[in-house]
Amino acid sequence: MRAVVDDTERLYGYRALTTYPLVVEAGLSRDSIIEPWQQDLLKNGFVLVFLILGLSCFGLIVLSQLRQRMAMERQIRHAHQTMRDMALTDALTGLGNRRRLDNSLADEIRLARRQGSALSLIMLDVDHFKRYNDQYGHAAGDDCLSVVGQAIQQAVKRPGDLAVRYAAKSSPCYCPIPIALGRFRSPRTFCRVFVR
Repeated sequence: MRAVVDDTERLYGYRALTTYPLVVEAGLSRDSIIEPWQQDLLKNGFVLVFLILGLSCFGLIVLSQLRQRMAMERQIRHAHQTMRDMALTDALTGLGNRRRLDNSLADEIRLARRQGSALSLIMLDVDHFKRYNDQYGHAAGDDCLSVVGQAIQQAVKRPGDLAVRYAAKSSPCYCPIPIALGRFRSPRTFCRVFVR
């Protein structure tokens, strides 16, 4: 209702006094009633926006750290796998090394026994390698071993087959003895690769 005195919209309240024969009338303007609510609403709105922004920033920081951690874990796993591969692979020939043979030979023997199947272990020696290495130099000897390693790798294509380079301890110039571990029908099948 609008007040006659100042033409302001007011909310009126009435109360009869018990001790006196009077009725008290009070009128508050609508703005004076709503203003504290608006101020509280504004404060609460700012606090809510601040909390939402703070939680969003915190969430983004946590998400960023999780992504960084996951990326680091992937890098660590990749580095671990790379180091493991390097520890089990001969750098010159690309074949497995003696450690890989030692790790897998016992398992392959157990598997062959359990399945009642044969296990072939073919040892190859590069004939006259020391003389070749001395005559043509270590670089040519390395090239020769690399070619032999590639040929052996072509022969062992089936899952479960393993080709390794086994360096003999008694030889002073590390005369390599490549080994192929697998189930071959005959050594001739394996050696056909070297005829080409």
